[in-house]
Amino acid sequence: MSLGSDKPRARLPMGHIDVITNKNKTDEEPFRWARIRLEDEDGTEGTFLFTFDDITTAMSRAYTQREDLVSDTGRIKLGHIGVIENTERKEGEPENWARIRLKDESGTDYSYLFSFDEIQAAAQRTATQQEDLPPEGWLQKLQDLLD
Repeated sequence: MSLGSDKPRARLPMGHIDVITNKNKTDEEPFRWARIRLEDEDGTEGTFLFTFDDITTAMSRAYTQREDLVSDTGRIKLGHIGVIENTERKEGEPENWARIRLKDESGTDYSYLFSFDEIQAAAQRTATQQEDLPPEGWLQKLQDLLD
C-alpha cells in the first residue's frame, strides 16, 4: 500500500494523500509531510499537513478499534470528516473520533480514525508551513493535467 504520490499537484482531490517536502525543516520535524484535502461537517474544505506517524496511528486505530466503525451508520464521503463515538473508550482516549475515508495511490480507500487534536495540529501545521505547499498557478495546473 502506498500512502500517497510523490508528485504533488496544485489542487489535491478530496480525500487523497500526496507527499510534499518540508522545505524549512527544524530538528523535531520530519523531512516530508502527508498532505490531505479534507471537508468538515459544515462543508468547509482545506488542506492539512499530517506527519506519517499521525497517518500510521490513525490507520492502526481504525484496525484495532473496529467496534467504533461498526457503530457508524451510513458511509461517509471520501475526504469528509465524520464524527463517531468512541464506544469502548480507554483511559486517555477522546469521547469521539474523526472518521475519514482516504484513497491511497493504488485507488483503494481505507477508513482512518484521527483524534480532533491530531486534525487541529495538522491544520496549524498547514498555516505555519505555507512554503511547503505547491504553487497553484496556471502552469502547475497544466502540469497536473499532463501527469
